[in-house]
Amino acid sequence: MRRDVFQAIADPTRRAILTLIAMQAMTPNAIADHFKSSRQAVSKHIQILSECELVKQKQQGREIYYHLNPQKMKEVDKWLEQFRAMWEQKFDNLDKLLSKIQSKKTNKMNEPFIIERTYNAPVKLVWKAITEKELMDQWYFKLKEFKAEVGFVFEFSGGPSPEKQYLHRCKILEVIPEKKLKHTWEYVVSEGMSYVTIELFPEGNSTRVKLTHEGLETFPISNTDFAKGNFAEGWTAIIGKLLKEFVEKKLN
Repeated sequence: MRRDVFQAIADPTRRAILTLIAMQAMTPNAIADHFKSSRQAVSKHIQILSECELVKQKQQGREIYYHLNPQKMKEVDKWLEQFRAMWEQKFDNLDKLLSKIQSKKTNKMNEPFIIERTYNAPVKLVWKAITEKELMDQWYFKLKEFKAEVGFVFEFSGGPSPEKQYLHRCKILEVIPEKKLKHTWEYVVSEGMSYVTIELFPEGNSTRVKLTHEGLETFPISNTDFAKGNFAEGWTAIIGKLLKEFVEKKLN
C-alpha cells in the first residue's frame, strides 16, 4: 500500500527518525536506541517512511542502513513553497505591527513625567519650601544637607518600603530664585541619569507649580521600582499633596 507523504511526516516519531538519519545513515537497531518505544514499533515507523520513499536502505555486509532521500524531501519543500510567500508576508506584517507597538511603548516611556498643581500660597513661600533644608525636612525626604546653589550635590534615601531603600544622588544644575530649580536625579547603585525641574508661576496670591522629570527611560527596565508609573505615583503624592498641604498650612 502506497502511503501519503504528509501522513507519514505528521507523526512526531517519524519526523524524529528523519532528523536522525539526515545526518548519517543508521541501522534499525541504532535508530531504535534513540526511542523509548519498542523496536517493533520503531521498525513499523521505518517501514512507513520507506513506503513513502522518504528513506532509502542500503545493504552493507549483514547490516541494513537507512538514509534520507533528499529528492523526496524536495517534493515536500516544493509543495510548501506555494505557502511560503504568503507566510512571509504575514510574518512581515506581524513584525511591522509589533515594531509599531514597541515604538509606541518606547515613545511613551521617553516622554517626561509632568505634573502641575496650583497652591493657595505665594511664590516666595513655595520657593523657601523647596530650597531651605529646615522647611524641606518637614515635607520632603530627609536630607543631610541642602543648598540651592549650582553644582551642589545632595543625597537622600527613599524607596517602595522601609526594607527596600535606594540612595539618591542629585546635583543642582540651574537656580533662578523664585522661578526655577533644576537638578539631576540618579541612583548610586544603578545606571541611568534623569533630570528634575521645578518651575513656579505666580498667579495673584497663588502659585502654579510645574514639575518635569525627564530621562526616566535611562533607568533599567528590568527593575520595576524604576517604572514610570511609580515615579508618577510618587510625584503626585509629593507635589500634589505633601508640598501643597505644607505651604497652605504654613500660610495659615
